[in-house]
Amino acid sequence: MKLEWKQFLNQPQFWGIFLLSELVFIFVGFRVAEQWQDIPSMIFFVMAVNLLYLLYGAEQARLEMKHYIAEQIHSLPRGYRYYVMKLGYWLSHVLLFYLISVVSIIMYFTSQQVEMNGVVLTMIWTYTFCNWFVPFLISVVIGYSLYSIFPHMSTYLVIVFVWILLGPYNPFVELLPSDLSPYLAVADTNFQLTHYIYVSEHMIVNTGSYWQRIVVVMAAFTIFLASVGLLRRLHQVRILIPTLLAGIVLIAYTAPTPRISDQPGSLQLEPDPYNGNRYSIEAYSMDLHHAEVDHKLSYSLDIQMIANDEHVSFALWDSIHIASLEWNGEKLAFHRQGNWVHVRLPSGQAGAGVLHLEAHTSEYPDVNPTSLLLLSTVPWYPMHPDEAIDPMGNAKKEKYDITLHHTGHNHVKSNLTQREDHVFTGEAYGPTILKGYFNQTNNLLYLVQYDKNDIRNKMNQIRGVYQEMGISSPTRLYFVSSATTYSANPDESFTTPLPIPLEQTVKHYLSKR
Repeated sequence: MKLEWKQFLNQPQFWGIFLLSELVFIFVGFRVAEQWQDIPSMIFFVMAVNLLYLLYGAEQARLEMKHYIAEQIHSLPRGYRYYVMKLGYWLSHVLLFYLISVVSIIMYFTSQQVEMNGVVLTMIWTYTFCNWFVPFLISVVIGYSLYSIFPHMSTYLVIVFVWILLGPYNPFVELLPSDLSPYLAVADTNFQLTHYIYVSEHMIVNTGSYWQRIVVVMAAFTIFLASVGLLRRLHQVRILIPTLLAGIVLIAYTAPTPRISDQPGSLQLEPDPYNGNRYSIEAYSMDLHHAEVDHKLSYSLDIQMIANDEHVSFALWDSIHIASLEWNGEKLAFHRQGNWVHVRLPSGQAGAGVLHLEAHTSEYPDVNPTSLLLLSTVPWYPMHPDEAIDPMGNAKKEKYDITLHHTGHNHVKSNLTQREDHVFTGEAYGPTILKGYFNQTNNLLYLVQYDKNDIRNKMNQIRGVYQEMGISSPTRLYFVSSATTYSANPDESFTTPLPIPLEQTVKHYLSKR
């Protein structure tokens, strides 16, 4: 590895280009990324460095062929060590470029007094490792391998094609079907959606992205082993290559997708068309399963209620699909219109009972691979019509017992009491389950992806509206990236800080009381 570094330093055409690229990369970071949240906007400059590493790998292979290095190595005992050291050199080269880039940008943020805590620093390092370091590394390996297999000048055209496939460009130029881009692109293909819409996922590496990076590293290493004749002849490598290929296929078929699909439109609740509100709810018991893939969520729910009529309706977003409904163990037929569900209880069975519901969704935009934004004020769960239409004026506390099943991080916030076994219990004006990274100051809670000063300005605007209308402001204020722009009950207020006239939105919401 020392020999490789010495050779690199003796080639000014290479180290000069990399030095200039590092300086430009850092300068671009200073200009583009005013806040740490802007780091994903450097994605196209990252792609330029990917191309540089692809070409550098190919040039190394071309120079080796020019000087017959492979033939000399093959004649040496344990010549395979040369290629092991080459991998070590590439790893150290990419690591140095990566560390200088990230440390410089973090130091710049620090000098500009950008707010960063331990959670944010972890997000920066994790995000840049997966979207900077990994693509830089596999680029140099693939560039070297491709020229070793096809030692011709036309290979550079192939390299440009591969560069496009491995980057975020494919969704725009569509050289291959866009559905394949999340599996090929070693980049943040969700950055446009997460920057403005699914902000709770912004700069978060989901499980599908981790597995995708593992697959591309395995693929790059497999191509490298197959491209070097000396390595191909080793008995261990002949066993390793098919094993790696089998692992790649297995992971590709079983791992979750890294993609976050766009679910357009805001959520608005229309008036109840059924008028089935002659009942009261006493308690909810829920088993909640977060699949941590795209917008997938499912739950089973028991509602203890007292029905004064056989006709019962409740609010439930139409993106949440009902698999079955039962009343005291007896299956029920149901009708849906928009965001409302109507059931007719069996004849003579009105009164106290348990309504059991099985539901699932893959379209609810407040559910994402690593985050949940389940608000107490909106019908992601069956809500009584009066509360759903006006949670501020008709709020009623019920008992809740919710078990959350998930395998991701444990950054979960709730208005219920949380036990160690992921069970949330208590009385509230509806259940709030928030999973994500939040900053909290007293009764103010907001996503770390939001700017603190902007949040405080919007908080003052909201409180000003409440004072102007003579209404008591909710105790707890949340700023989340929900598809519901604003909602509130006597205890909690939920705001999505979009660039819209906030005061007008809050006034319109409160005027429904």
